[in-house]
Amino acid sequence: MAATPNFYLKSPKADESSIYMGIKLREGLFKYYTPCKVIPELFDKTTQRAIVATETLKPYKAINANILIEQKNINAIISNLESDTNRILSDLLKYDKVVTKDRLKEKLDEIYKPQIKKVDITSFNSYLDDFIDRCEKGVKLYKGKKYTKGTMRTYTTFRTLLNEYSTKLSFDAIDKDFYRSFVNFLNDKGYKINSVGKSIKFIKVIMKDAFEAGLHNNLIYSHSTFEAPTENADNVYLTEKELETMCKVDLTDKPNYALVRDVFIVGCYTALRYSDYSRIHSDMVKEKQGKYVLELNTTKTNTKVIIPLKPLVVDILKKYNFNLPKTHEQKLNQYIKEVCKLAGLNENVEINATIGGKRETSYKPKYEMVKTHTARRTGATLMYLAGVAPLDIMKITGHTKEANLLKYIKITKEQTADRLAANSFFK
Repeated sequence: MAATPNFYLKSPKADESSIYMGIKLREGLFKYYTPCKVIPELFDKTTQRAIVATETLKPYKAINANILIEQKNINAIISNLESDTNRILSDLLKYDKVVTKDRLKEKLDEIYKPQIKKVDITSFNSYLDDFIDRCEKGVKLYKGKKYTKGTMRTYTTFRTLLNEYSTKLSFDAIDKDFYRSFVNFLNDKGYKINSVGKSIKFIKVIMKDAFEAGLHNNLIYSHSTFEAPTENADNVYLTEKELETMCKVDLTDKPNYALVRDVFIVGCYTALRYSDYSRIHSDMVKEKQGKYVLELNTTKTNTKVIIPLKPLVVDILKKYNFNLPKTHEQKLNQYIKEVCKLAGLNENVEINATIGGKRETSYKPKYEMVKTHTARRTGATLMYLAGVAPLDIMKITGHTKEANLLKYIKITKEQTADRLAANSFFK
């Protein structure tokens, strides 16, 4: 029988107790302590998780305003440890054929108690290596969760780019002269301004992390002159009419295109990110008073959203028993362009962008600009044009700031004028 990790309280009768993981092995009970401490009354022995129910926590909020966040962080740490342990157990049984206490502890320590490496405190580059290493191992978390694979890819890509610029940067070298030089370096390589801004953001994140670790006193990264440049990209959204046209395209002889179209249309009418609309399954769909809603926690921000589903979306989901087929983002990006091309979405779109430090204008047929994220932008824009209040849209998209939501709203001045003309103020 496979060993199963369980979680227990060390001192269930104390005011506060440590939490440890216990696993029954041939040698006996293996114990591995988490860094968490919890009030015993706020730990559910059945689910083996910290209690997060609002009513239960209410009396404790007067003493600790952050009690809910702390409870959720405890659960995130337990879940990560459980997941990592199950993976290690599987590997040990596969390759070692037996699980011993020492071997299991060794593997867990590699992740949760790595030997402290001496970081070169004069080197920004080596600290970046250490930062990425901690993120990949789950030692450094983002809001109680491991960094996503997508986020780690962007960090490692940035590291390659930075090392191309210089492999020996000290913390003190990150000054105004470096800022100008590095931006020029990126411009010479033909990067768009938003990509330049993303690299500057990474530098600010690493500098802040190192400052908080007491490795330097250089605060130039926090000055307004050390800004991460950005501009609104000329991205497209699809109109209701264009979506209708896409749905009518006969793809009988192209089943892969038809599947991708279904997934994309669901994305358009839920305004979710690809990482969320691509994983919709039956447990997320609820029927309430004859109407269907989608309930899920978003992957990127772990925000719970509840989204009413249009009849068209329900019909699509029913085709797959409410379990959307698995897709790959790269393939969806490729196929959805072909679907849009077949639907005749070939009008030229003007694209204005700052590339290599210069403002450039180009034109592309609309179908070439459609990708997975176009669905989210389409959903937000169509809701806005239909008169849905921005704050209500934010509850669906998961945005916490209206300014960030409005970046997704892609409407023309003529459409704005039409909306204003319908307002009673202008009548």
